[in-house]
Amino acid sequence: METRTIHSKVLIYTLLTVLAVLVVVPFFWMLLASVKTSNEVFSIPMKLFPKEFQWVNYQTIWDKIPLLTFFKNTFKIAVLTTLLQVLTSCFAAYGFSKVEFRGRDFLFLVSVTTFAVPWQAYMVTQFALISRMGLTDSHLGLILMQAFSGFGVFLIRQFMIGVPNELLEAARIDGLSEYGIFA
Repeated sequence: METRTIHSKVLIYTLLTVLAVLVVVPFFWMLLASVKTSNEVFSIPMKLFPKEFQWVNYQTIWDKIPLLTFFKNTFKIAVLTTLLQVLTSCFAAYGFSKVEFRGRDFLFLVSVTTFAVPWQAYMVTQFALISRMGLTDSHLGLILMQAFSGFGVFLIRQFMIGVPNELLEAARIDGLSEYGIFA
C-alpha cells in the first residue's frame, strides 16, 4: 500500500510539473522575445536566446506609446467599477434578503439570471443607452456599463441571509432607519 501511494504521488507531481512548464513556457518566450530584434523573433528555425539582448526595446515602447496613461486609466476604471459594483450589490442584496416587499423573489430571480446572459446578447442595447446619455468615448460610460453584478448580489445576499432578523428588529426598536441598519 505504501509503494502504491508513493508511485501515485510521483505520477501526480510529474504531471503537475509538466503542466506547469507548459503554462510557463509562453511567458518565458514572451520575455525573451521582448529583448530580441524583429528578425530574430520571426527567424526560422527559432532560436530561444537572442544573439544580443536589445534592452532598448523597452525604452522604444515607452517612447512610442503612452503606457503610463494606459495604466492610470485601467487602474481608475477598475477601482471605480469595483467600488460601484460592491455598493450596488450590497444595497440590492440587503433589499432582497432583509426587506419584505411584493415581487421580491421574482426580482431576485431576474437579477440572478442576468449573469447567465452572455454580454453579446445585450451589448447593442447597452451601447444605445450609453449613447443616448452622451457617455460614449468616456470613462464614465465604461464604468456605468458595469455598475451592476447579478453574481455579486447573489453572493452578498447569501451572506446577509445568515444575519439573524432579530438583530435588525432590535435596531429598529432602537430607532435606526433601514439605511442605518444596513450600514
